[in-house]
Amino acid sequence: MVIDDEETWKTSISNRLKTIGYEVVVTPGVCEQLIEESLRLMGSTRIDLAIVDMRLCDPTDKSDSSGKDLVLEIKRRCRDCIIIAKTIYEPKVEYTVELLRKLGEIPPVASDYILPEELPKKDDLENKVKRLFSLDRNSGGVGINFNLVIDPDDTISKLREHFSELLSEQYRYSLEEELEVLLKSLYFEGGEGLDKIKIEPRKKGKTSALVMLVKPYYTSKHLEAEIVKVDLKKRIEKELSNFNSYVRGQLGGRRSPRAERVSYTDSLGAFALTDLGIDPFDLEEFGDYFKRHIFNDPHKIINVIKVHFQETCNNWFARPKDVEKPLKTWIDQEFKNWEVDFLEGLNWVSQGKGNEGIITLYGLDISLRNPIPVIRQAKLSSEYKQTITHGDLNDRNFLVDKFHRTWLIDFYRTGPSHILRDFTRLETTLLFELMETENLNALIGFSEKLSRVRSLDDEIPSLENQELDNMRLIIQEIRRLAARAQGLREGIDDYFMICSCYALKITSFKNDPPIRRRHSLIHASKLLEHF
Repeated sequence: MVIDDEETWKTSISNRLKTIGYEVVVTPGVCEQLIEESLRLMGSTRIDLAIVDMRLCDPTDKSDSSGKDLVLEIKRRCRDCIIIAKTIYEPKVEYTVELLRKLGEIPPVASDYILPEELPKKDDLENKVKRLFSLDRNSGGVGINFNLVIDPDDTISKLREHFSELLSEQYRYSLEEELEVLLKSLYFEGGEGLDKIKIEPRKKGKTSALVMLVKPYYTSKHLEAEIVKVDLKKRIEKELSNFNSYVRGQLGGRRSPRAERVSYTDSLGAFALTDLGIDPFDLEEFGDYFKRHIFNDPHKIINVIKVHFQETCNNWFARPKDVEKPLKTWIDQEFKNWEVDFLEGLNWVSQGKGNEGIITLYGLDISLRNPIPVIRQAKLSSEYKQTITHGDLNDRNFLVDKFHRTWLIDFYRTGPSHILRDFTRLETTLLFELMETENLNALIGFSEKLSRVRSLDDEIPSLENQELDNMRLIIQEIRRLAARAQGLREGIDDYFMICSCYALKITSFKNDPPIRRRHSLIHASKLLEHF
């Protein structure tokens, strides 16, 4: 049933619901007549879901409680009826939130809300209605668990700070309420006895996503902590699609979690990684693990990397297939608009234009071969091996437990790709995100040694600097694992070209330290001397 005094909006919503496949009753009239007719129809027709405008008599009057009063009367007459409240954020959703809280006191109930500023897209409306119909209304669960305590108290405001910069004004207006609804609906299935969730955000990366450790507290039972991902709605939808296609049941060593509990609002989405088999508070980011062992025991890092590729991701690499597609085509797909991005990075750290053969670093007497025309003109392979890859194997998405086993999170970029993708991405992470050496001359010497080899199995010459020499051993092992993964082919051309592109991408990261951006350009130029 659609109950609204705006004929155009009411007709449009009912038509969209009909095209989805639902039988729709539209209540005629305005104000008192509309309310009376709605209640009359409720008495003669089975209504499973009602979309109700919160201001049926005067949309401009904030004190108009006609919609709220009607909803409460509907619930008294039909306790199983699902409610979607139509409301305006002025400036917050407190009016509707208070209504939904009230509904939560009349179990069993499922509820949600929509905005009237613009009609919800057909797919969004369908997903919202399907989600509400899928709830077990006989279990006493509610769509939003408003009694849930979120600890610490400032969690919502901190999350708001992060997402407010990423959303349009329309969504920014109501962001705190949206985040509250997102988290409290994610944990509504906890039902009776779930009192509190404790949240510990992980380190922020370079994307919009936030990863959090969440510990639910029950009065009657124990539940393991979970990893919760919050991101823009479209990104969460894509990540879940990737997870179901390429991750679920495919990671080795019994380290394949489930991502089944999902929550959406108008602009955001969230899901929980469950059944981890380990307390996520015991998981350490690879970057932290690396920093603990790089000086005193690099072989622990090497073993963890071997476990990752040979055990955790073994199924991904077990059946690679040959793809008749030029490497340049893959580069265009992986690094969209790469010429524009790389040129922007070059302009920040060097003198010289994209077409010039030689460039000079600002403030340094160092001349380099310009990498952009080299990439553009290089004769590259016309085919490559393809397999499932993680796609963003950086120090935050790669976790290590106390038994030195590896775990993965963030599957937004996961899917079929070049078999060297994860190896080269990890090598780039080691060089430009984890290495602490700030002596540019030492870093240049290191890049020269890394680029001097002629095959992935070659021994990389040793260095005097302890950190760099330990890093040499680790990168040497990554390259040998890459060689085995692609069948001990020579493979150095593809490997160096992809590493160069990842390095050049870093030159455009304006917030990164200048020495890192300079080193990344020098490193890419050194690797490209191979061509």
